Amino acid sequence: MKKNRIFSLPTAHEPLIPMAFGFDKKTKVTNRIILAGDVGGTKTHLSLFEIKEEQLTLLIEKLYHTKAYTSLLELIQEFKIEKSKKSTESV
Repeated sequence: MKKNRIFSLPTAHEPLIPMAFGFDKKTKVTNRIILAGDVGGTKTHLSLFEIKEEQLTLLIEKLYHTKAYTSLLELIQEFKIEKSKKSTESV
């Protein structure tokens, strides 16, 4: 089984980009899941990260051919299905 990569979260007073979860200077971000992506006309790279105890851990990453999908939603649904299969396989 492939071991998950762990990254340190940068310390910042303000987020550089808006995030789906709220940002509060007084509250540490813990135990969250982040879907990150680089969407282009040719390929789309999706990754799922977990934030736990101020560590960012890569859970799964996948590269897709963008033109094989009719929408970003369809592509994300495929990613979700593949993530579910990998979770079941690792049990």
